[in-house]
Amino acid sequence: VSTPLITTAWRNALASHPDQAFARYIIRGLQEGFRIGFRYPSPLRSATANMPSAEHHSEVISDYIAKEVSLGRFLGPFPSLPAVHLNRFGVIPKGGNTGKWRLITDLSFPEGSSVNDGIDPTICSLSYTSVDEVADLIARLGSGALLAKVDIESAYRLIPVHPEDRPLLAVRWEDK
Repeated sequence: VSTPLITTAWRNALASHPDQAFARYIIRGLQEGFRIGFRYPSPLRSATANMPSAEHHSEVISDYIAKEVSLGRFLGPFPSLPAVHLNRFGVIPKGGNTGKWRLITDLSFPEGSSVNDGIDPTICSLSYTSVDEVADLIARLGSGALLAKVDIESAYRLIPVHPEDRPLLAVRWEDK
């Protein structure tokens, strides 16, 4: 398992955390990789094609994959396909960055037989704070409130995935 998140620093930071079971979960996940919550066995059907944007921007995809492999965040490419579930993927323009692209992997396809269909949403859900919620909070806090926005580059790719779940996250490109 490879991550630039240094577990010694996390171990020190979490030493006095009030929920030590949670602290151990974080440290163990950083060391061994985090499980994605997939319930085995759930029906899976691999994608047979990528999103049209992948084909329209093939050079972007090839460069992106090469970079991720060189950084150790993607495994492969493999000349023959190991036992994996294939997810479709594509690219979308990064907001505000002309010429920059974001790779998106569709873990919800195909509907009814996807990786996300095998994950209980009550244990693995995410919701973002809306602009309206932030505005309401600022109004309640009043004049002098301090705000900060954090955007961690490659945030999701810094969190290691447990080796047993990695076969669920495969993609195919140029027959590899």
